[in-house]
Amino acid sequence: MRATVRTFLFRPREFFEGRADRLSGVRGAALALVLALVTTAVIALSLWAFSTLFDAEVGTAVWGSVVGALPLLVLAFLALWVALAVVLHVGAWLGRGDGRFGATLEVTAWGMVPLVAVAALAGLALVAFTNATEFPASSGTPLADARSLQRGLTGLTFLLLQIGGAVWQAVVWAAGLRVAHGISRRAAVVVGVLVATALVLLS
Repeated sequence: MRATVRTFLFRPREFFEGRADRLSGVRGAALALVLALVTTAVIALSLWAFSTLFDAEVGTAVWGSVVGALPLLVLAFLALWVALAVVLHVGAWLGRGDGRFGATLEVTAWGMVPLVAVAALAGLALVAFTNATEFPASSGTPLADARSLQRGLTGLTFLLLQIGGAVWQAVVWAAGLRVAHGISRRAAVVVGVLVATALVLLS
C-alpha cells in the first residue's frame, strides 16, 4: 500500500502503467464517489470548526446553512468529474490518442485526488487565519469576515494552495493520458496543464 502511494505521488506514469489494462469507468466512478464523500467531509469539518469561532447564535446559523448544502456538494463534485473527463477525453482525441472513455473516467478521478489535499489544507488555513484575527469579536457577519480572508497573506496562501493543487493535477492527468491514450508527452502535458489551469481560473 505504501509503495503504491509513493508511486502515485512521485512516479505517476509508472502508477498508471501498472494498471493500464484495468483502467475503467466503473473503477473511476467508485473512486470519484469516495473522493466526493471525503472532500465533502473535509470541507464540512473545516466549516464546522470555522462556525465555532463565532458566538453560539451566529455559529449555529453558519453551520445550519452548511449542512443543507452538503448533498449538493457531493453531486457537484461528481458532475465536475464527468465534465472534466469529457474535456480530457476530447483533448486526448485531439492529440491523436486512442483508448476508451472509461479509462479517461478513471484517470480523471485520480487527478482529483489533489482536491482532497487542497480542501484539507485550505480548511486548516481558514480556521487558523480566522482564529488569529479574532473574528468572534468582530461585527458578527461571518460571510463578510470570510471574504476578508481573500485579501493579503491569507488570500495569497489560498491562491498558492490552488496553484499547487493544479500543478499536481496536471502531472497526474498528463501521466494518465499518456498511458491510457498513447499520446505524446507534449500533448499530454498541454492537455493536463490547460484543464488544470482552467479549473483554477473558474473556481
